Amino acid sequence: MKVSKPTGVQENKATNAESQEPTGSPLVHDTWYNPHNPKIVRLKIYEHEFEVCSQMPVRKGKRPPKRRRNDITRFSKKSRLRVLRKFNQLQTSRLSSPAFLTLTARHQNQSPEKFRKIFLEKFLPRLKKIVPNLVYAWRIEPHQDNYPHIHMFAWSWDQERSLKSRYYKQPIRQAWMKSISDQSYSASRHSCKIYGIHNHRHALSYVSKYVAKEGDDINNEITGRRWAVSTNFPASPITEVTIQRKHIKKLKKIAKRLLKQKCKDYEKRMEFIEDAENWFLWLSLDEMKWILQELGHSPGKADINRYLSTGNAADYTEDIKKLAEKYPEKMGV
Repeated sequence: MKVSKPTGVQENKATNAESQEPTGSPLVHDTWYNPHNPKIVRLKIYEHEFEVCSQMPVRKGKRPPKRRRNDITRFSKKSRLRVLRKFNQLQTSRLSSPAFLTLTARHQNQSPEKFRKIFLEKFLPRLKKIVPNLVYAWRIEPHQDNYPHIHMFAWSWDQERSLKSRYYKQPIRQAWMKSISDQSYSASRHSCKIYGIHNHRHALSYVSKYVAKEGDDINNEITGRRWAVSTNFPASPITEVTIQRKHIKKLKKIAKRLLKQKCKDYEKRMEFIEDAENWFLWLSLDEMKWILQELGHSPGKADINRYLSTGNAADYTEDIKKLAEKYPEKMGV
């Protein structure tokens, strides 16, 4: 015998579902967005980036275009910004000291498409055998004659490994020479150049000069993906904290003070921050600790201190669960 639910329960559920639907134009929500609690703002703390994520719905715009093979023909300003942000979000204290590689080959031996295929299908598997627990980021760009070369950063999860040492340089060069099938003396000298990187500032100078360089879209035969990082690239937040929306005004005043010290064109940047719901700053962890101290948020400061001392990022999932249990209505439970 089937037991039907009371009609009153079904009507209440229907009316509740209708009341929760946004009116007007369709809206897109993030996974953590709660339409009943627009007063909370989430702060994401990376190693060199401070991101402010406002929990406001974003209006749905045009759908992204469907990707086709080799439809990417240039390295745009947005791509450059994504590369720079990715490196500022990287948790370098968990990795070994990096090495910077520049890979080239004789022009008459391979086409641009074949050159990239050699790198992805032959050289990378060999490099992963040489360097255990490899972490990498690469960028392909053309020479003045439109023939490509590749710039690459390489790390290891084993912090004691020194990839700039002679122990690794020689096997890496041999792996590249085998991949391009060139064992000549000139290839051993010039096809694979390896440089040591000393600190984050030194790494960013290489990133801005080589990896995130613009202006390669003139008379260019290279198509398709221009850059990528490995799947184990640690670019997740060190910690995440939440503040009330009423503290945003104070946070923007602090940002103005920092930008005034760091940038000459801080007025333009502040105009963007004043109007933006989501924005970010590239800061050191000490500066982010000072911001959290000014906002009166001690747990986030403790997470940063733990990361600086141990190199371990905070697991904030348990904190979110505790908040959900304590404030079920505000957390949308």
